[in-house]
Amino acid sequence: MSHRSFILALLLCLLAFSAFAELVMPVNMPKANMIAAPSSFSPPRNTPDYTFSTNPIPLLTSYYDYMIGSYTGLPLCLICDSAGGGYFMTYHGTRTAIATRRVFSAYVEVNGNLVTNSEISESNTREGYPTMAVDPVSGKPMYAWHANTDADNQMEVMFVTDAFLDGIDALWNEYQTIINNPTSITTPAGTTTDNEFIWPTAVIGPSPINGKRRVYVACSNSVTHAGFPVGNVLIAYADFNGDIIENGYPFVWSYTSIPELNLWNTGINSHSPNYALACDTAGNLYYLGYHTSYDAEGNIVHTPDIDVFKCPSYGAGTWNRVTWDCTLPTWNPPSGIGLPGYFVNEETNTPFTNEELFWKIHHSNHSNAGVDDFGRIHYPGLWFLSNSTGAYYPNLNYVKELVYNTQSGTLSVNDVFPQRSSEDNFNQAFAPWDMEAPWGVVDEFIEDGSGGSYPYMVSDWNFPHWNMNSHNNAMMNNCSNMKVTNSNGYGMMAMVWQNSHR
Repeated sequence: MSHRSFILALLLCLLAFSAFAELVMPVNMPKANMIAAPSSFSPPRNTPDYTFSTNPIPLLTSYYDYMIGSYTGLPLCLICDSAGGGYFMTYHGTRTAIATRRVFSAYVEVNGNLVTNSEISESNTREGYPTMAVDPVSGKPMYAWHANTDADNQMEVMFVTDAFLDGIDALWNEYQTIINNPTSITTPAGTTTDNEFIWPTAVIGPSPINGKRRVYVACSNSVTHAGFPVGNVLIAYADFNGDIIENGYPFVWSYTSIPELNLWNTGINSHSPNYALACDTAGNLYYLGYHTSYDAEGNIVHTPDIDVFKCPSYGAGTWNRVTWDCTLPTWNPPSGIGLPGYFVNEETNTPFTNEELFWKIHHSNHSNAGVDDFGRIHYPGLWFLSNSTGAYYPNLNYVKELVYNTQSGTLSVNDVFPQRSSEDNFNQAFAPWDMEAPWGVVDEFIEDGSGGSYPYMVSDWNFPHWNMNSHNNAMMNNCSNMKVTNSNGYGMMAMVWQNSHR
């Protein structure tokens, strides 16, 4: 394992189990049909060979380590070789059990030497959920986080750049308040004045101004007017170059929001969004992921749920949405040779038909978006075996990804782990009961000891905690955390997630 991969893994695996007011509101899911995993169930795992080119690097003993940084951003960025190489990192933590939670930055040289690891600001204000982006030309980093910096009860979004001269970091420029909450949002349904846009995510793309780049900072609304979580987005953006940062000039900010999401926040259309920010090399901005839909009684209903919002003209254009259905077809395996299907509709006590079972994305609300060498955008997620009643089977969840082709405007869903065999010409996605030829039949049946049987299948649990009922039954929503890197220029990307399968 390379040192850059290890540091990323180290940071992303610090997710723990706390619940605070700043956590994203949990989505109330229908009662799930829990299929108990027999002891013979086990995930296929082949441990890869690995070596450490750099030994583990301790950063901080923290007394607050839930979701170490941005919900939908990476906590580690590479520094370009022209600026000396190495890595910048960001996270939040508390130095003692009674200390104030602060946001930190760390600078690691290319040889793995930890140079700096300290708080970003001088204030002792409670801070959190920092995001970071590094200028790909000058190698200078910039950070955003939220904290309450004025007399009201709502938090602001702060921003600062680091001049980073001659390999010396933490040369902080002027701290800027780029979103001063509460914020007013006007829609055809009226104006709301109590909005609180926090949880920033920063990305850098090209600028329409020659010789500059444009940074975007997307912040999600913690206030909903729809009766369920609808975090519409406010995006601040500014143009810069290395000289502007080096001379400490403040950034000049402009703003955009997505009108359709603003309407959702007021209760127009019952959708709860889970999106991440990305941009391409042609000046287009993207906000993409999936949403959950509800009926008038608050029950989840099935609608096309994968969305890509696109804004041309470097974020200054008009937002448009395209949408797809995330579901992948599957089939109901028999419980034994010649027997009915194993998965049964509890309302009718009859097996689901093949059309009534499918793979569907759930609990993937803390994913970021990565861009590959071809400009395609990748969004990691968990696909659960789901059924037509709106329920899903919690211990049958597998890692997949959405891939949006920015050139063709098409979308695909790919297996990540486990993967369907390349020889499988029957299943559209990995089927945990059909992993070897002949395809389209159950691999093996297990006797249950009472004259019955069930199909052998592999289960998995891609969460950092084994108990789905923890955190007031919101563990899956609160603790999901999947991240993907951008491509490294050689066609390679890395994806990281937690798993506590026992």
